[in-house]
Amino acid sequence: MDSTVAQRNLALACEAIARANAKISRLEREVAELRHFAYHDELTGLPNRSLLLDRLSRAIAQAARQRKQVGLLLLDLDGFKAVNDRFGHASGDQLLRQVAQRLLTLVRKADTISRYGGDEFVVLLPEVDAPASVSEVTHKIHSRLKERFEIDGHSVVVTACIGTATYPCDGARAEDLLERADTAMYMAKAHGRNGACSIVRVDATSMADVEVMIQQLEKSVGEGRVELHFQHGPALRGALTTVARTSEAARVPAPGEEVA
Repeated sequence: MDSTVAQRNLALACEAIARANAKISRLEREVAELRHFAYHDELTGLPNRSLLLDRLSRAIAQAARQRKQVGLLLLDLDGFKAVNDRFGHASGDQLLRQVAQRLLTLVRKADTISRYGGDEFVVLLPEVDAPASVSEVTHKIHSRLKERFEIDGHSVVVTACIGTATYPCDGARAEDLLERADTAMYMAKAHGRNGACSIVRVDATSMADVEVMIQQLEKSVGEGRVELHFQHGPALRGALTTVARTSEAARVPAPGEEVA
């Protein structure tokens, strides 16, 4: 009799432990989901602004210790509002998800793609050897985005304007780099679709580097890949901006394409 009671009590205890473990596992999953949604964009699943700022700050701190550079690209889709107006917000959301997936195919595992807000995305390159690496990623983005998107039976072509910044040249804090990239992006948009802009601050104490930079810019201007604009004003005094124009800006869409 005592043995039967003991076995029953043991079985009840095992059931209670199993229920408690299941409840703990469920709570752990719910906490993980809440943590994920706190730092990721619900629509695209990409890191949101909060997680981007954290990763950018960490990347800058690591780059400072290792004496490396950090690249930042802020891109804004051209004509995204036209897609929403013509096909509806559901189609616009679908386009944003497809853009996010394409961007993810262009970067390394250590890099971060973030939906910064609306139709703006940020690409964080935590370790780059030179600004040329940032330009290479910019070119890849322009080339990849020119491929048609299939949205609810419609073939849509979109482009993007991109502003770039690098640590330590363009700032020592995450906020500084984002502000510089944002300013460069709006400069690119001011000169039309599918452009890219970087703000190059000329340091008069390193004239040899300036001469090399000017030679490179002159070559790019001669090839029609870059337009030069000198910006006046306290925020950009002494800064030379380069606005890169890509051949896709004047591309004629194929029959059946919709141009955003």
